[in-house]
Amino acid sequence: MPFLLPVAAALLATPAPVTSHGQGSGVQEREVQAQPIELAARYRDAHVRFEELDDLILLRYAESKLGRDTRLFMLKLRVVESIGRELGVAAEPREVQAMLDDIEAGILKSGAARDLQDYLRQQGVTEAEFMESLRMAVLQTKLARIGLGIPPGQPITGEQQEMWLDQAITERGLEEFPAPWEDGLVLRNGDVELSREEFIPYLRERLDEEDLRECMLEILRVKRMRARMPDVDPETLEEAIDSEIENRRVEVQQDPKYKGISYEQLLSSQGILFERWRDDPNVVQAALARLWVRRSYDEEALRGVYENERAWFDAEFGEALEARAFFLRATHRPNDLVPRSYEAAERDIAELAKDVSSLADFEALVEQHSEDSASRKRKGYLGWVTRTGTAGPSPAREALFSALDSGNFDPSAPEDSPTRLVGPVRTSAGVLLLWIGQRRPKPSWSTMLVHVHKTLRQRFVEEAVDPAQMLTYLDD
Repeated sequence: MPFLLPVAAALLATPAPVTSHGQGSGVQEREVQAQPIELAARYRDAHVRFEELDDLILLRYAESKLGRDTRLFMLKLRVVESIGRELGVAAEPREVQAMLDDIEAGILKSGAARDLQDYLRQQGVTEAEFMESLRMAVLQTKLARIGLGIPPGQPITGEQQEMWLDQAITERGLEEFPAPWEDGLVLRNGDVELSREEFIPYLRERLDEEDLRECMLEILRVKRMRARMPDVDPETLEEAIDSEIENRRVEVQQDPKYKGISYEQLLSSQGILFERWRDDPNVVQAALARLWVRRSYDEEALRGVYENERAWFDAEFGEALEARAFFLRATHRPNDLVPRSYEAAERDIAELAKDVSSLADFEALVEQHSEDSASRKRKGYLGWVTRTGTAGPSPAREALFSALDSGNFDPSAPEDSPTRLVGPVRTSAGVLLLWIGQRRPKPSWSTMLVHVHKTLRQRFVEEAVDPAQMLTYLDD
């Protein structure tokens, strides 16, 4: 936001607390406390109280980057107000109007929007909220001039204002207390205090709507799943949660992409309070689902599920080839939109393939010349293609497994083997050149058993709540 001074810019840089969530038109952070007490979400016989939602937000987001930025934002607003009261300095209406005129002129000159209202709509900020941000920006500017000894006639930069405010916060003595703030105090700076009861609802209003809906959905799922398993005693559930967390810890330890960091470190890096993690509905629902399947299916019943849905399970988890694709558009009758014939595309691909002798070469070819923007962003990666699955176009799947079955492709061939190239392959939209990576053999029953078990657990979770039927405070 090039037209706004630090406080105003901070406001628009953070998702709007009111407009995006349909909660009215409050503007100042201290007003968020006055929300009416009501249910956050409901699904049939289950509901979510705001207290429950805020507790989950504390667990997942209080120590996230958004949580830390929000605390700092609230602190700066309150410190500016406090210093203004101490010095008897206020933002005069004429000063706010002058800043507004400058901002409107800047918006129009830049072409960022048709007018101020259009700009605010783009940013997701109400006009009342914006005017309050301008008042705070004017106040911050006046106080920074006083603090830095800069006369009214001389310019003052945003960096100078931030430097003054940071220095003021340091001089007042900033005390930050560790989450989850059992004593109720998040931070203290001079006479300014921020309580957990003020911070968490305000943080809630700044979360993305998608994240909020996911929180409420998972809380409802746990309640509905518990209702289907009323005989599960607390001790059994705690053991299942312990097992779920341990399984996740082992997965992280064994996954090379995490480069040896611990599960606790991974969660902490995401801002999650690990000491409260076992209370997270994401963990609890997984533990309940594991209990449900374990109690409902023995191995014979699991095999029966597989046999009844063999086609689906084989398409998802059966023998597969890891594939990448390079694509050129082509048609039988070239025209202005597609000027290349199939024959011409096949000749072009055959020529380009001469320079491909490694995966790196293939990925470079895709990035430079592929005419499919979606796969180009993934360097042509299609993923694991099974014999009967839906990943990739059908001609590609047929060509891949034809190369495997005919012996033209050797799964044990070195990475630079020319047998990894397959094509040209015609599709309804053009011509492909394929690169075959690893082969995943047909799984043993013990491996497929794991997939069946996991699928049934996922189904149990998803059956608990239909997201389309969930009613929340975010809905009109």
